[in-house]
This record gives sequence, C-alpha cells and structure tokens, in this order.
Amino acid sequence: MVNLKKTLSGFVARKTSDAGELAEKRGMSLLSKLLLMLLAAAMTAVVTISFLGYRHGEQQITETAFQQLRSLRVSKSQQVEWYFKNLRNVVRILGQTPAITKSMQLFSTSFASLDNKPRDVDVLSDEQKENLGNYYNKEYFPKLDQLQDGKSNVEIFWPRSRAGRRAQSLYLAENPNKTGEKDRLYSSSATTSYDMVHRRFHQFYRNALKAQNFYDMFLIDGESGDIVYSVFKETDFGTNLLRGPYAHSSLGQLFRNIRSNHSPGYVYVEDFKQYPPSYNAPAAFIGTPIYTKGGLFIGVLAAQMSIDDLNGFMTNKKQWTESGLGKTGEMYLIGDDKLMRSDSRF
Repeated sequence: MVNLKKTLSGFVARKTSDAGELAEKRGMSLLSKLLLMLLAAAMTAVVTISFLGYRHGEQQITETAFQQLRSLRVSKSQQVEWYFKNLRNVVRILGQTPAITKSMQLFSTSFASLDNKPRDVDVLSDEQKENLGNYYNKEYFPKLDQLQDGKSNVEIFWPRSRAGRRAQSLYLAENPNKTGEKDRLYSSSATTSYDMVHRRFHQFYRNALKAQNFYDMFLIDGESGDIVYSVFKETDFGTNLLRGPYAHSSLGQLFRNIRSNHSPGYVYVEDFKQYPPSYNAPAAFIGTPIYTKGGLFIGVLAAQMSIDDLNGFMTNKKQWTESGLGKTGEMYLIGDDKLMRSDSRF
C-alpha cells in the first residue's frame, strides 16, 4: 500500500513536471512566433519604406530631368526666335541702304543691256553656247543627277532670256573658278556695262554675305523678275522667277509674295525646301523690297540662309553632353510639314 502511494505520487510528480515543461515549451514557441511576426512586420515596413523612397527619388530625378529639358527647350526656342528676328532686322536695314538701292538700279539696267544684238542674231557665239552646254552637262548635271531620278536636260534649266544666257555664259561657263567659288570672279572677259557695275559692288555684297553667314545673296528686278545679280553665281543666276525654270521654287515663291504684297520695311521668309540650283540641298530664303528715294518699287533683295547657324545652336556645335543633354538627349527643329529643320544627334 505504501509502495503504491509512492508510485502514484512519483507518477503525479512526473506528470506535473512534464506538464510544466510542455507549458514552458509552448510559451517559448509562442514567443518565437511572436518575435518572428514582429521581425517580418519590421522587414515589410523597411522594404515598403525603401521602395516608396526609391520610387519617390526616381520620380524626383525624372521630374528634374524633364524640368531641365523643358528649360533647354525654352532656351533653344528663344534662340531660334532671336535668330530670325535678328535676320529680319538685318535684311530690312540692308534693303533700305543707299548702296543697295543704287546697285539694284544699275544691275537692272546693265543686265538688260547684255542683250545688245538684233533679234535675228544670237547673243552667244557657237563656241559660247557649247561652253555653256558643257558647264551644265559636265559640271552641274552629273552631281545633280546623282541626287534625283532621271537625266536632266539643258533646255529645261538654262535661262529663257538672251540676257540671262549671256550672263551665265560670262559668269558661269567662262568663270575659271570651280563651283562653290564662282564668287571669286569680279569681272568677265567681256567689256560691258554690267562688268563695270559688277566690279563696283561685288565686294560689298561678298562682305555682307560673310558678315551674316548667308549662303548666297540676290538682286531680283521687280518688273521683269530676272535675277540680275547673285554672289555665288549658281544656275539660278540670270533666270526669271516669273517664267523661268525656278519660278515655282522657294525663291520664286518669295519673290512673288514680296512683289504682290510689298511695302517699305516688309520682310518675308520662305521655309526650307529642296533647291535645285544648290543641288537639292534644303534652302530657306529671306527677302525685302527695294525702293527708290521717291518710293518706287524697283526690286527685291533676297538672301539664301545657311542651315549651319541653326544646326550650330540647336546641337551646341555637336556638344550635346556639355549642353546638359547627357549621353542620349537631343533637341531638334520640326517644321509644319513634320520634317526636321536641324540635324538629329543620331
């Protein structure tokens, strides 16, 4: 009996001890789970906060980059506006200078005098006609035909007027300087009144062209539409902008606009388009009417604008990174026709 009680008491003691150990283990397990839950919650909070911070930082960086691009866009647009405003003012002032007015009158008169032979006698000798044809066929057309489909025809391109053909014969075909340097010739081999006027004013126009970085400059007779003078003497020189081969070119459109809407100080700009005399390179023109002191409209001063200036400040002279555009950023001009007016970085 005594032994049974001892056995039972020992069993109860062991059960009690096991229950305590089990309770203690259960308490430790719950505590571990609680700690793990708290750790998981803390980690989730840290990850969430880090992600939100990253997203906010990314948005801030993106917004800063876009703000910088917007600032550059505004700056470039102001440069473009300033560029054209400055050109307008320059051309307006040039068109009103006495030298321009005087040269317009003298070039128109002397150009007409190049047709100085009876109507039944050609103003060009057979040799001169052959030389002019060779200029087109051997110097102008080979390069032009590489840039367009089909083969060009001399009869389509050269001047309709006798004075124009003679002017081209003297200043293009007989000009010893290569294409792009025809402006080096001050006087032709003929002794004409046109040559005297050309010698007198040619340096003035060359200086004006270089000062403004124009591609070319023209004087166009207001009544006839003849291009009576140009600095670089391309195939448009001596042609007629009302009936000639370039009547529907951008220069022809500029002339007709000014001729029909002219008023003192008026300046018109014709947007960039392919221009055949410049081997279909994109060309834009700016022009203004020329008046005598008495207010008589006598012609148009026109300038062919160089695209180099626009490209220069749109690309920061191809230093995109230094201008804040990084390794991939770029800015360029788009016209109303959705075509680019400046070069892409790529």
